[in-house]
Amino acid sequence: AAPTVALVLLFSVAGFGDNTYTALQSWDWQWWWFAAATGGLLLLLWVFDAPRWTRPLHVALLRLLVLLTIGCAGCSCFLATKLYPFAPLHFATLTIPATVYAARAALLRGAPQPAYLA
Repeated sequence: AAPTVALVLLFSVAGFGDNTYTALQSWDWQWWWFAAATGGLLLLLWVFDAPRWTRPLHVALLRLLVLLTIGCAGCSCFLATKLYPFAPLHFATLTIPATVYAARAALLRGAPQPAYLA
């Protein structure tokens, strides 16, 4: 419920949507630097076949690179407000299923997958 409430407060007229968009449009940072970094990180992960990494150090590096990629994509979306006003809203909407996935992974660690599919 927290991401939904934050989404409504930050991006709707019922909350602080006008202030959010005014603040985002006032930044003069180049959004495409973050978009290029996102693309570069995705290419790097693809070239080195990152989903198949199994060593603990590699898995930790993979998680760090995925978080960095998501952060760069988010910065790119939030800074592209002048060009594409709905980009921050679309990125923020992705936090709802991401939060559900994270909560499920954190709270239901010991349950086997077939228990949910039966």
